[in-house]
Amino acid sequence: MGELEEQSSSSEKIDGSDEKGSRPRKRTALNAGRKTTKREKLEAMTDKIAANIENVDTDYAEKYEYLSKWMEFEK
Repeated sequence: MGELEEQSSSSEKIDGSDEKGSRPRKRTALNAGRKTTKREKLEAMTDKIAANIENVDTDYAEKYEYLSKWMEFEK
């Protein structure tokens, strides 16, 4: 019966179910989905800046359109 206990404990170690072997794998698996690369962060920032510039351009375009109509009316 002692042999069965030894075999079961050795098979657990091979499967990687001991705490030391499985813990780092679990952490890396969980963190892998949440990490963002520097390239992804840079792309997100450039997209955000481009969107803000587009919004600024439309705001000024409306302002200038109003001013140009007003100036034509004054002539």
